Amino acid sequence: MRNVIIAGKGNMAQLFTTELQHMGYDVYDFEHLPDGYVAGLDSSETVGLHVGSGKDLDRFVARCADLEIPVLQGSTGQKIDEAWPGLVVNADNFALPILRVIQLLSKIAGSLGPSQGLNMKAGLAESHQWSKKSVPGTAKRMAAAIGVEESDIKSVRDPDLQMAMGVPADALDAHGHHFLTWTGFGVQIQLTTRINGRGAYFEGGLHLLQILHDRRHERGVHDVLDFLDRK
Repeated sequence: MRNVIIAGKGNMAQLFTTELQHMGYDVYDFEHLPDGYVAGLDSSETVGLHVGSGKDLDRFVARCADLEIPVLQGSTGQKIDEAWPGLVVNADNFALPILRVIQLLSKIAGSLGPSQGLNMKAGLAESHQWSKKSVPGTAKRMAAAIGVEESDIKSVRDPDLQMAMGVPADALDAHGHHFLTWTGFGVQIQLTTRINGRGAYFEGGLHLLQILHDRRHERGVHDVLDFLDRK
């Protein structure tokens, strides 16, 4: 893998552009890349990364498929078309250990629920940088897995309270912490996930891009964990 074509303009696109270039990869901005230039790239050494708003997603996937370039789709809340050509892997969270934890949550919640005679009360709080105005998709998925209504998720954006909850001062502008609890029978069980900065997302995304490159001859639209588990 030598070339990465990125569709997107936000923080994640900037992160990948900067870090990939620092590592020696050639990075291209899809929006400003002439079609003829894209066709001139060695497709066997090129992968596509979508971390944008979604307005160019269909065009990006179609263009990459024409050139047999695999695509990693990394934006939350995108409409995924199972009929997309080529190889597309959908991963709306690049922090892969977090995705694996979410896989386990339903089993944990079930073990602590009514079916096991416990019926412990589940709760969920999340803390993110102040610019994250809405409840993040990861928190919504965690809530669904443990039986917490989305309206009952507690979102924390106050810096003083965040630091009291363990967020480092230098991560206030880029972090994602989730606090899951089960309470009952005089017991409280806590499960906490913490990501400080955006490094975890880059590491996971780079890992996925390298896997896509190695498996670029495969076809289909896949959820990231299903894709990894297929091997």
